[in-house]
Amino acid sequence: LKGTPAEHEPLYLWHAARRGYSAGDDAAQTVRLAEQARDTLIARRAAKEPHYAWSIYEGDLEGRILELLSDVYLEADNPDAALKTIDALPKGDYAALTGEIRGDALTQLGRADDARAAYQEALSRLDAQAPNRDLVQMKLDNLGAAPVAAATPPKETSGS
Repeated sequence: LKGTPAEHEPLYLWHAARRGYSAGDDAAQTVRLAEQARDTLIARRAAKEPHYAWSIYEGDLEGRILELLSDVYLEADNPDAALKTIDALPKGDYAALTGEIRGDALTQLGRADDARAAYQEALSRLDAQAPNRDLVQMKLDNLGAAPVAAATPPKETSGS
């Protein structure tokens, strides 16, 4: 579709970014394509122009674009951008996914306690048979047990 009007469609841009991400292509190019897909979709929505992918609902496409963009930001060592992007995903349908990506970003930022909570949230929303459940559990296990605060020793009383 390159060289045709379709190459500027969000669905095509998402496919091109996903293909580049899967192939291990230049991360900067993948980020550009995914951002262009996101920005085009947002601009069309603002202008009340239709999106021309009858094979996928606009909300589903936006979710897939934002998921990919978050993953690419993580791959490019930009966890802050990944967190900002993941916050734009609709909460209901993507709760397990956002929890996992949030955990990955927080792990990169060195915020183990917050990452642990995010992975636990993701696990609580994943079906027992979900294919990525074991991966999320492994990520949680790799963070280790949450540290337990030391007990405060009792004060000694001088009684004799």
